[in-house]
Amino acid sequence: VPENAVAVQDQSARFECMIDALPKAKVVWLLNGKELTNKDNVRLETDAKTGANVLVIPKVLAVHCGTYTIKASNSVG
Repeated sequence: VPENAVAVQDQSARFECMIDALPKAKVVWLLNGKELTNKDNVRLETDAKTGANVLVIPKVLAVHCGTYTIKASNSVG
């Protein structure tokens, strides 16, 4: 995800991040430090072709404004 990526209200947005970790990492997306779930009107996916972790916002609303972060962690860090 490029720094300072911009999403347009009422449009869809898609953010991708490649994570290479061994052992496999647990991945969470955060909005302003709060973990996102599907209940937040977003979809959390893994791209079957590339293995990228994907955050999809089907329709960007004011509640989606803020700073997005992806966090990966596993048993070694």
